[in-house]
Amino acid sequence: AAAAAARRAEAARREIERLAAEEQRLALALPPEPPVPVVAPTPYFSGLNEHRRDYRVGDVYELRVVDLFSRRTEPLVMRVTAVDIGRDRVEYNGGEFTSDLMGNTTGNQRGSMGTPRQFYPSELVVGRRWQTMFRQNRVSGLNYTFRYDVKVAGREKVTVPAGTFDTYRIEALGYNMQLGAQIRRTIWVAPEVNADIAHEIWVKLTDGRIEQNDRQELVSVTRG
Repeated sequence: AAAAAARRAEAARREIERLAAEEQRLALALPPEPPVPVVAPTPYFSGLNEHRRDYRVGDVYELRVVDLFSRRTEPLVMRVTAVDIGRDRVEYNGGEFTSDLMGNTTGNQRGSMGTPRQFYPSELVVGRRWQTMFRQNRVSGLNYTFRYDVKVAGREKVTVPAGTFDTYRIEALGYNMQLGAQIRRTIWVAPEVNADIAHEIWVKLTDGRIEQNDRQELVSVTRG
C-alpha cells in the first residue's frame, strides 16, 4: 500500500511539472502586447495621444505663477508626498493639494471638491468636448458649484522655462453658479508630462471687475 501511494504521489508530481512546463511554453508563444497606438497627424487630423501621468512619491514640479496685469512672478513648488492607486488619489505638499491619478484637482488651498475637476480627458484628440461640474467646500465654510464646458482646441508648441513642448491646448469656459462669476482657463498639456506645461486663469465678476488674470508655467520636473 505504501509503495502504491508513493507511485501515485510521484505521478502527481510529474503531472504538475508537465502542466507548469506547458503553461510556460504557451506563455512564451503568445505575441507581445502591442503598444498603445499614437495616431499621427495628417492635413485633416491633428493626431491622438493617451493622457497618462505616472506620479511617484518624491516627484517635484517647480512652477512660476505670473500675474498678467502686474507681471509679478511667484514660485510654486508641488512635491508628491503620497500616491494611493486604489483610491485614485495623489497628495502634494503633505495634503495642501490633491488630485486624481490623471491630475484632475480634488482639493487645493481654497477647499475640497466633491468630485474631480475634470479638465483632462483619457485621450487627447483635437475637437473632443465635454462638460464638468463639481462642488467645492471652501475652508471659509461657503460652498460653490462650478460648471465648465471644456474642449481640446488645438495643438501647438509652447516654450516655458522648462523648455519647448509639443502640446495640446485645452480650453475651459465656466461659471461659479452661485456668484455668477465667469471663468476662462487655457491649459497646455504634453503627453506623459506629469504637470501642466502652462495654465492660464481669468476670472470676471458680475460687476465687471477682473478678479484673477494669471499664467502658471512649468520651470522644472524632478522625478522621485
